[in-house]
Amino acid sequence: MKSIVIAAMAALLVSVSAQAAIKIDGRQARNMDDVQSPGVIYINHNIATEQEAEQALSQESDAQGAKYFQPI
Repeated sequence: MKSIVIAAMAALLVSVSAQAAIKIDGRQARNMDDVQSPGVIYINHNIATEQEAEQALSQESDAQGAKYFQPI
């Protein structure tokens, strides 16, 4: 029983990390405009550094089911 639970948890961990949104650059974003529906995500947080902003944007992108994001 424990091995089944451990295997299920490992599979869940791998699948969750594989679904994270990926940061892309402007060139990649322009190429995807033809095939992907762009959206806008706003983050209203008191953020001190660029890394904190990217982390918050990544988390919000994942929460909304985004596959890619480009900060502007």
